[in-house]
Amino acid sequence: MRLVWIDYLKAVGIFFVVYGHTMGVLPPLEKWIYSFHMPLFFLVSGFLMKPARFGNGFKTFFIRATKSIIPPYIIFSLICYVFWLVIMRNMGTDAGEGGSVIPPLLAILYGTASHDTIQLIPIVLWFFPCLYLAQLMTYFVFKPGKLYVSIVLSGVLLAIGLLIPRNIVLPFELEDALVAQVFIMLGFLAKKKEIVDYVFKHKPYIWAIILLAVGTSIAHLNGRVDMRSSWYGNFGYFLCSSISITLGLAALFSKLPRCRLPELISNNTIIIFPLHFLVFSCFNAIYVYIFHDITIRAWASVSFVSAIANILLIISVSPIIKKVLPWAYGIKETVKGKR
Repeated sequence: MRLVWIDYLKAVGIFFVVYGHTMGVLPPLEKWIYSFHMPLFFLVSGFLMKPARFGNGFKTFFIRATKSIIPPYIIFSLICYVFWLVIMRNMGTDAGEGGSVIPPLLAILYGTASHDTIQLIPIVLWFFPCLYLAQLMTYFVFKPGKLYVSIVLSGVLLAIGLLIPRNIVLPFELEDALVAQVFIMLGFLAKKKEIVDYVFKHKPYIWAIILLAVGTSIAHLNGRVDMRSSWYGNFGYFLCSSISITLGLAALFSKLPRCRLPELISNNTIIIFPLHFLVFSCFNAIYVYIFHDITIRAWASVSFVSAIANILLIISVSPIIKKVLPWAYGIKETVKGKR
């Protein structure tokens, strides 16, 4: 059965990802967005995991995760690289800077957006390798089958991730994946222990107000964070604010009827993640060559509208992408064990 609130949650989450990458977001709002918008997707990933996935052996778990995440990562990495090589390097923000064409290509193999010279283009692609490794880690976290053991193992991985100096950049965003696996674990436990169901059944709108207020207050105390850059401020604050805001939004959406638009956006988050940067580059070209004023993009109203237009444009061409590049959505299982 399709979970309608998941569609709303993912749609709002990806909107904040796109909107957060515009130039006109007010600092307090930006601080709030970054406090939860990436943990939201790791929490959802954990919530959607089925317990049966941990009982079929690591090989099966590994193949499933690889088929789901690696094909879109490679496809969009290459598309974005070609876009940068042909257009942005000659006409965009990188025009005239020169530089080798090799480091961005090597970054695809190394899988990082954090290195100073070897960096994914666009940097939002960091999410794919991070999610991939974080999902693989959850297999070993939950394999023992005992809750307290899983919590201890997850805590150890988290401690390692937090202790790694920020100037050390590991392959496939390993340093961030060690932290992200905590959110996947908590999302999985929230489903297994029926925590979300409890909130939904007992005055969800009251819960929504309380959780959003608490999460927002804690986010304000913590200050600006950035999960990609391993900058969490006070991690306890970051953990509490991201969980509270995500669960509060889920409670807010729990009674909403099924709607085609959030469902479409939810189904296409995997392509909105990498492509929205390319769309913004096209918008920038319009500001420069038509309006002759690049500062337009920093207007608050333009930022908000451009984020919405960006998402609508991508989902409008999503049927073409799905037909031409079906692997961009991951390789679906069509045999026994189908998703």
